[in-house]
Amino acid sequence: MGRKIVNCPHCGKILSEDVWKEESSMSQKGVNCPQCGSQRVYKDGFRNTSSGERLQRYLCRECAYRFSRW
Repeated sequence: MGRKIVNCPHCGKILSEDVWKEESSMSQKGVNCPQCGSQRVYKDGFRNTSSGERLQRYLCRECAYRFSRW
């Protein structure tokens, strides 16, 4: 069975349905962009700190600001 594809109504990006559900639920988790305050953010990889800790990276769909939550 093939993966269902969803076209994002906000940015036009083509995503698989499971990724869309994860990204669209980010606003429910309280992740806001520190630059513009938008809740339209999605996961964008990880960042390693000098102490070896892995932090989730986010990218704002409104202002393209990339950030990590502490």
